[in-house]
Amino acid sequence: LKVVPILCNPGPASAMRLCVLATLAAGLERGTCGMECAADADCGKCGDEGTGRCSSPASKTQFPAIAASCTSAPADAPQEPQPSIDDSTWPSQWQADAETRTYGDFKTHSPVIAKARYFYDGVLGRERAEWHPYINGKNTTQVWIGGTATTQSKYYVKSGPLCIYFPITDPATKQTVNLQLPDWMPQCGKAGLATYEGREKVDGEWADHYACVMDYEAANQTIAFQSWHSLGLGATPRGMPMRVTGGNSVPSATKGSPRLNTVWYRNFTVGPGSVKPSDFEKPALICIPVGEEEAASFLSSHQQRDHRQHRAHYLPFRQADREDLVRARTKRPRETYQGATLSRAMDRLNAVLTRDEGLVLRRCGEFSVQELQRAQRELYAARSTDLQELYQGDARALPFETVEELEAAHDQQSQALDHEDLKDMVRDGLCHETVMLYVHHLTEAARQELKSGEFVLPTLPTTAHGAPAVDSPVHRAAHVRYADQVSCATCHTVPTSVVV
Repeated sequence: LKVVPILCNPGPASAMRLCVLATLAAGLERGTCGMECAADADCGKCGDEGTGRCSSPASKTQFPAIAASCTSAPADAPQEPQPSIDDSTWPSQWQADAETRTYGDFKTHSPVIAKARYFYDGVLGRERAEWHPYINGKNTTQVWIGGTATTQSKYYVKSGPLCIYFPITDPATKQTVNLQLPDWMPQCGKAGLATYEGREKVDGEWADHYACVMDYEAANQTIAFQSWHSLGLGATPRGMPMRVTGGNSVPSATKGSPRLNTVWYRNFTVGPGSVKPSDFEKPALICIPVGEEEAASFLSSHQQRDHRQHRAHYLPFRQADREDLVRARTKRPRETYQGATLSRAMDRLNAVLTRDEGLVLRRCGEFSVQELQRAQRELYAARSTDLQELYQGDARALPFETVEELEAAHDQQSQALDHEDLKDMVRDGLCHETVMLYVHHLTEAARQELKSGEFVLPTLPTTAHGAPAVDSPVHRAAHVRYADQVSCATCHTVPTSVVV
């Protein structure tokens, strides 16, 4: 089974597009609707009293949590119109407000929220998302104009005053990327993968619920997609997607492949007049072109196509300026950035951070490990590959070259959290590494972009952790990782290095 041809127009990156629909945002009060669940009791606040239930189309797979979410299923469902999967086909042109709840992985139980106005033109292969805000807390415009057999697709990103664009093609075949098919659920039905889950209510209106669960053996993962299309008995036109839910058994919040993701659409405008050519124009008078090779290099550490949209957000801010390069080539910090002990050195550096205009700081001890890992994922998406190249053989060099390696390190840290005596060391090591990422791996432009959103940086811990008293493989690995994370502090501590 190949997922892409079933769900999307040709073009390997279009496997991403259905997931992208499920990364939008929040506003309408929905109680527990769309929230993860394990039983009907978890869904008591979805819909009218007594109507909430836990729906899990993937319950017969090894990964029921990729599709288990709360729905409202009153007993008095109308008999007409008769259910038809063909009714789930999208109109060729429409726009709507989009709202979502997203669970990044199996350890995440609090959804991430964002929002957008979404424009879709299936006739000419174009889409636009107006993020208010984007995942970094800043308003962003993204426009995707699909290509043809003779023209390249163009993907525009505008955040603040900067606008860039670049072509999106498969790195191997150079095929052009296009949008998802309007009839992606009927296509699943033709492949024998779709099931009718029932007649339910979405935002108080009746809708038919279909699911498509795929065991993608080639990738050793299970993928689930669900669609609730309107019956046309309320304010929403018949067939419109009122809710879409997606899930992945191999989730990665950093790659845009969440474990469970629900998007709602409302305030539809449908038909030939619902979108116009100006909706899909480039989002600024001047947009800087990024060559295919340059864009491919910047995105190369994020091989799963779903996450490239996140990484691409920082393309306009990738160029290091003279000050960035001078700092990167300076192997020893100035005396004003040094201290005789770790405590004094970190106090000095924290004082420097407090003078960084616009930067929001919080004490390291007030962060959870999960919050610090999320901050690292954001910084890793924003980092400069040019600066990393200058740090070869330097304590500032990152120990991971891809998001997979970053996540492997995060998984190791999470395992260490099972040991109470390692929790503070794991957290403090993450704080050191997170600050190092912000200071040494971001261009000034990328730092300004982060500060314009909702990013919060931890302060540097002022105490060091020695080797754990317990000698076990987990304890030894955690201390080795911690020693690597605080190695940058060695350059700031004179005359002796940090003791670990």
